[in-house]
Amino acid sequence: MDGNERAAAAGPDGVADPGSGRQQRVLPAPASGKRARRVIRAVLFDVDGVLLDSKRANVAFYRALMRRFGYEGYSDAELERGHSLTLLEAIASLTGEPEERVRQIWEVARRLEDYPFDLLILPAGCEAALTSLAQQYRLGIVTGRIRDGVEHFFDFSGLRDRFSVAVAYEDYSRPKPDAEPLLKACERLGVAARETVYVGDAPADYLCARAAGTGFIAYGDAIEDAPRVARSFAEIEPLLKALDDD
Repeated sequence: MDGNERAAAAGPDGVADPGSGRQQRVLPAPASGKRARRVIRAVLFDVDGVLLDSKRANVAFYRALMRRFGYEGYSDAELERGHSLTLLEAIASLTGEPEERVRQIWEVARRLEDYPFDLLILPAGCEAALTSLAQQYRLGIVTGRIRDGVEHFFDFSGLRDRFSVAVAYEDYSRPKPDAEPLLKACERLGVAARETVYVGDAPADYLCARAAGTGFIAYGDAIEDAPRVARSFAEIEPLLKALDDD
């Protein structure tokens, strides 16, 4: 059989036709070149600035704390910088004192005796969104708050049963932007970082997610280069669906 006859005996995909008497050969499918589809199994949330509008409360708390230890004259902007820091980091930043003195103040501050809980606000749509998300994903908290602060959030919000895990300041040795807090939460949930999305409001949250290899959704407009931004809780679920289809 010459070349033309061989071509005529072939089927539409270059596989020999059964009527030719030649053995069929199945050609491998061409590689698509696409990455494996991301499947989201867990969604983790920061507390301050996401699950809680706590800026006014935190400013009032830090002002009273600093005054208690003899530090005065802070502007609201200076006190607001503590909003995205751990309690220990905020005290160190505000006082500029040596570590021993900072820890003395921290030991008093961590009791949250003077925290103005009446100034806390639960964002609009938060409860409804978390109720819906909890039916589709495992939810967790990753925060710079101490454990008592997380407990206060649960008591204030009534949302404890929506979350499967909470990673607080005492649970890691390297705070955000290091990857450790997020990886600790993934480990406890039994999910891979790639199967997880973190929702945060500060640049340190975004850097933490990038270091850990999770997806990320910025809540609010504070992160200029965030690839996905939710300006309300109603926008989070559609963004998660888009990530699932990515």
